[in-house]
Amino acid sequence: MEKQIIIGEGVSAATRADASRPTYGPVAEPSPSPAQRKVLGRQVTAIGDSVMSAGAMALDFVLPGIYIDAKPSRQMPAGMDVVRSLATAGDCARSWWSALAPTTSSPPASSTS
Repeated sequence: MEKQIIIGEGVSAATRADASRPTYGPVAEPSPSPAQRKVLGRQVTAIGDSVMSAGAMALDFVLPGIYIDAKPSRQMPAGMDVVRSLATAGDCARSWWSALAPTTSSPPASSTS
């Protein structure tokens, strides 16, 4: 699993590098019927932790052009900082996907009966 996460981190870095390349105008595509609409990779920004790192190769395969920013041990506040930074720069795609663990400051309270 650790090897898959390390490979995924490389894929994540490559998708971010590809996203920084200039685009040369919109790509003309036929308008599909509502039943045939498909999300394109370049329309998706994915922010995540080690789980997304481990799945980065599959995401990049299924959604070529996806922007992935995945780092092991990333928690929700750090992920939201990434989203804010991308949004401020105008680089956040219309659709985005987050796979982040919630932050907990203390263990859950136990219930007594």
